[in-house]
Amino acid sequence: MFDVPGKISIRFGNGLTFLRLLGNIGGLANRCGVEQWQLVGLITRRSQVQVLPPLLNVNRRPPGSVKTGCPAVFDSKSLRKRRFFHEPWTARLGDAKALVGFLQNRGAERLALVTVASCERDLKFWIEHMGDIDVVNIKSQHILSFLNYIRTDYVPRRIAGDNSKKLAPKTVYNIYVSLASFMTWASNEFNFANPMKGVPRPRVPEDPPVEPFKKEEIERLIKACDFCQEAATDRRRKFTMQRSTGKRDKAILLTLLDTGLRASELCALRIEDVDMKTGRIMIRAGEAGKAKGGKGRIVYLGQSARRFVWRYLAERDDTDDPEAPLFVGKFRRPFNRDALRQLIKGLGEKAGVTKCHPHRFRHTFAITYLRSGGDIFTLKSLLGHGSLDMVQHYARVADVDVQQAHRRASPADNWRL
Repeated sequence: MFDVPGKISIRFGNGLTFLRLLGNIGGLANRCGVEQWQLVGLITRRSQVQVLPPLLNVNRRPPGSVKTGCPAVFDSKSLRKRRFFHEPWTARLGDAKALVGFLQNRGAERLALVTVASCERDLKFWIEHMGDIDVVNIKSQHILSFLNYIRTDYVPRRIAGDNSKKLAPKTVYNIYVSLASFMTWASNEFNFANPMKGVPRPRVPEDPPVEPFKKEEIERLIKACDFCQEAATDRRRKFTMQRSTGKRDKAILLTLLDTGLRASELCALRIEDVDMKTGRIMIRAGEAGKAKGGKGRIVYLGQSARRFVWRYLAERDDTDDPEAPLFVGKFRRPFNRDALRQLIKGLGEKAGVTKCHPHRFRHTFAITYLRSGGDIFTLKSLLGHGSLDMVQHYARVADVDVQQAHRRASPADNWRL
């Protein structure tokens, strides 16, 4: 009701939300001939919202207004049928608020930074291809069309390698998971039907059998750390040069092989994390240790691996600093996952070893550990797995002789009953 000349009170008897009001109050004031307005009071159910204009054009009353002794009185029930009251508040996927809000939600769930970055990359790829579609207007057909595009037509640009090779089925599945995660969050946040319910989950073929390194391949990789590739010139004979990072690279290879560390965990190691006397290595918990799930653990280095690490550290002048990185690259910078992958790949090409990447050392450690008589429960602790599923996969690949293992551990035989 109208209280003071020049002041409009609007009664919202059906409890309109704050966001819908903000989207419509400007248009309402404009239809009243109001150039400036101010919103006062808390918006709750059956509350009144006052719009304070400096000037009010009495002759321009919007349809549905009630003529009284005061200039104008508006009731939400009479204006409910107006068009601008049916426009819902929406967020756009391209809007920074929607995307940043989703990423903040992922970070609040304590997901790994790599996982959050992967979701952000996949969603930006979706926006680039589909355009700036309103979240509430996304349908299952849009998502099906996008997934079919990346599965059949899209060819990624690669810095090195085959640029005609399409995305792997596992990559398509990962993009599907990112979209499903975002749509689930958006449907709960903006209260609309989740379009992912009409999208079938992409099929992913079973992982091929894990192939560990052979002893001969490890020996060739260690030997490849000593010298560069053979150089050939027109005016002199072929020659090879000694690599300045040979000791460091050998220490990295032996540490990966003897501990089964992940690439990010190896790059996060500091000098104080390694006890050279006992070979004990502490993987720090949380983001500092880069452990999956933020769980810290203890692993161990054997005598051969400790010898290689000691030879590498003996030539460094910063070993007195306990917080110095254990392995450093150019300009004394700590290693990262990409640099480590490129290093292992380059050594594999020089040594003639195919499928050479850091995670294959982890597979080799697990399978060799089981074949040497280790148990799956201790291996689970050393690898930092939360369940025995992956460890049992290693056990199947290791082809452990169950009959011989039972013969050694049989209680009736050992107790001579």
